[in-house]
Amino acid sequence: MPTAPLCRASFRGAEFWVETASLASGRRGEQHEFQLRDEPFWEDLGRKGRSLKLTGYTLGPRHREARDAVRKACEAPGAATLRIDGFAGEMRVGCRAFSGSESAQEGGLTKLELEFLEDAADKPAPAVRKDTSKAVLDGADAARARL
Repeated sequence: MPTAPLCRASFRGAEFWVETASLASGRRGEQHEFQLRDEPFWEDLGRKGRSLKLTGYTLGPRHREARDAVRKACEAPGAATLRIDGFAGEMRVGCRAFSGSESAQEGGLTKLELEFLEDAADKPAPAVRKDTSKAVLDGADAARARL
């Protein structure tokens, strides 16, 4: 049974309690090492997406219904707002992993292990566009080949 104060949390309206939270971030990059050069070169490629790992609980006589609500929220497609009072506030995330476990010795409690990945909803996904200049050149080559 958790002994530390728990933080209230919710994801897509499914409420649970968080005991521990771990936030990971950093920079993306590539380290280049060249022959006949003793010092490497670090190429900074921008900030890494943040990831958040949580250990939490659903508690009480309806803990299984609460667990199922969290599971359904995690299995739903797309990103949504995760709210953790007193820790991370609000983040737009997608749920990467969910697991829930129970033990007979801890009746009325389901332990949750959750992993969330940051989603930048205001940034459009990369778009695929047709290379029209290549299509024109390919068409010209095909026309020339028929002559």
